[in-house]
Amino acid sequence: MLDGARTAAICVAAVALAVVAFAPDPDAPSVTTLDRMERAFVPRTEAAAPTPELRSLPDAWSAHEREHHAAAVYSATFSLDRVPDEPWVVYVPRADMDAAVRVNGALLGGPTELRTAPRRMRHYPLRFDVPEGLLRAGDNDVEVGRRVEPTSSGALSAVHIGPQAVLGPAHAWTRLVQIDLVRIFALLAIALVTDVLVLFRRRDPTTSYRWLVVALSCWTVYSLEVWVRAPPMSARGVEVVAARANFLGV
Repeated sequence: MLDGARTAAICVAAVALAVVAFAPDPDAPSVTTLDRMERAFVPRTEAAAPTPELRSLPDAWSAHEREHHAAAVYSATFSLDRVPDEPWVVYVPRADMDAAVRVNGALLGGPTELRTAPRRMRHYPLRFDVPEGLLRAGDNDVEVGRRVEPTSSGALSAVHIGPQAVLGPAHAWTRLVQIDLVRIFALLAIALVTDVLVLFRRRDPTTSYRWLVVALSCWTVYSLEVWVRAPPMSARGVEVVAARANFLGV
């Protein structure tokens, strides 16, 4: 059984390497990549918000920022020579908490209020369709609003906006790498834990395999976040459970 699990793991690793080698490029000439955006904080209390500042993406909040600020709005402006005649999307490869994306003031998706409890999105890439007629020749405004829990990192990757034909495959590839392959490895870890328990339950006087089972079990718990997008607990509770499981697994 262990040989079968090992062979399956090798095959999955080979597929993963092949997938990475043929990753689509989200920075094609027709795509606008916003890697610098102005960040404006929303304080947790009635205190005055700090002055907005220009941030390079990917961005992460410091512990002090997470403690004192509940949310932030990232904003930027990009220009178009003409109105696109094909479907466009906004693509965010990584955001550890849900994001509300607006283009020219119109909400494309995400929570309508920054005070809404966020969903934990650490692995899920985000994609939002831009309605026909929303983009215009000249300047266009993009906003990414986010609420972050104190236990989160506040991580946000660069934001891409461009043709669906280009960014659609990039989003699908990122989902494959960050979600689907992790799910497969989690299933393999569960199978390996089961095999070790069955084969070494009575043959392990040194308890070394039992510690292997504990480590793999903790990693499996940590990886469950790619299965459950709306867990029956707060985002802060999920952060605490995942952090402890990851620590024990390491």
